Amino acid sequence: MSPMTMRRGIAALLLLSGCRATTKRPSFVPLPEAEHAEVGFGLLVKDSSVARITDSVVAYLKADSIPVTRVYRVDGYLETPWFDAKSLRPTNARPLGLDVVRVRAWVDASKPGFAHVEIETVYVPAADPSLRDRDTEVSVPPFHPVNRRVAGALKRLNDKYGAPDEEKEKPLVKPAPGGPPIPVAPADPAAKPKPVVPVIKPPKPDTTPPR
Repeated sequence: MSPMTMRRGIAALLLLSGCRATTKRPSFVPLPEAEHAEVGFGLLVKDSSVARITDSVVAYLKADSIPVTRVYRVDGYLETPWFDAKSLRPTNARPLGLDVVRVRAWVDASKPGFAHVEIETVYVPAADPSLRDRDTEVSVPPFHPVNRRVAGALKRLNDKYGAPDEEKEKPLVKPAPGGPPIPVAPADPAAKPKPVVPVIKPPKPDTTPPR
């Protein structure tokens, strides 16, 4: 290989490395059992939406005593240390069993101005030195007290800033000439039909002249 070709190859590698995106997120993704919701503030700038929504998730979790200590707002990621499930305080105890847990959250841009939030609460059921730390973690049961706190905080955030439901289509009746379409509420299938009342016409008077 000529010196010129080598220099060009090195320059190309440096250029590629300079363009490679970096993130402080972990290499793994949330567990399937993670709590999730779609929230936002309607901002059109994706990075601003992710950062602000991440801040809001942190605030709601901290308000419910979840000890968030690491936040990467631009990357849309946050986590707690291992903490005691009863006192909700960080602990140096070995993370083993349901009494010591950890919470992580991912915030990913979705529709314009909104983001998809996933929050997992994990524990280590049994030690296994042959596995990587992440591979020993599983989601806590849904009724676990910390998971209930996390789900409650996310629900309150979703109730206030959740993505609106798509507007349901309504049937239209034929408008009057020159007028706009008139929306009609769909019929309630559970409603009982109204009884049909027969119309009784009075007999016609006898108009035959007397003889």
